[in-house]
Amino acid sequence: MSQITSAETPGITEEKEEVAHTGICRTLLREINMRQSLKLFLVGLLFSVVLIGSSSGVFYIFARVNSSIIMENELRSLDLDHSAQLKFTANLMHKEMELIRNRMQEQFSNIRAQQRQNLLLLRHYYHNNFICIGMVTFMGILSAIFLLFISKKGWMNSNPYLLIAFLVTSSSSVFFGPLPALYGYEKTSEKLKDNYLKYTDLNNCYLSYAATESTLLTFADKSKIKTPVDFINVMDYHFKKMYMIPIFFDAGAAPKSDDILRSITGKLNAGIE
Repeated sequence: MSQITSAETPGITEEKEEVAHTGICRTLLREINMRQSLKLFLVGLLFSVVLIGSSSGVFYIFARVNSSIIMENELRSLDLDHSAQLKFTANLMHKEMELIRNRMQEQFSNIRAQQRQNLLLLRHYYHNNFICIGMVTFMGILSAIFLLFISKKGWMNSNPYLLIAFLVTSSSSVFFGPLPALYGYEKTSEKLKDNYLKYTDLNNCYLSYAATESTLLTFADKSKIKTPVDFINVMDYHFKKMYMIPIFFDAGAAPKSDDILRSITGKLNAGIE
């Protein structure tokens, strides 16, 4: 019995060693594949940060330059540290008119503050809208270029880094595309611009009235303004009607995950066909 046992032992040992060797190989291959996937993920993440960060930074600089040309002088003139003082007529400069003058100056300063606030918000939305439009255009062009190379070899035979570049650029264009509609950049910008122009008109009306004690403004019933008190009341009415910060938000414009995947895979399938 001891001899038979010693004769069977080498075969059993070799079989066990082969099974162990095969298990080790599979484990190593699985680990290599996992490391490869991790490497591709890290490369894709780094590529996303560098590409999206640098390109959005460039478009932000362009937006700043454009907005500075359009709005910087206006913002400088509305600087709160140098609030303009009204120049009153001799009649309004009488001592008994001091309370009225103070109230008129306070209203005038509030109007200028609202001018500045609306212009600052308009600049903010202009920057965001400019960046989104630029990113959608730029990323769309890049994804089309990457798709052209992928379509020559197909998805399975293409370089994985090329696939990552396509996924990053196409996903970025899908991400930035709905943002203007989602946060109402265009609607908000139009309302802010309209408010700014209305406050500018009120600002000019105040300057004219302080210098001449006459104005084209009327009460809501079209009756004329006859006294400084009437003018203050009318200005309070207009200021209350316009005092708002327009914010538009459309939750329905947010892209769904299925739509994002369908958009990306649709581009890929169209390119391969």
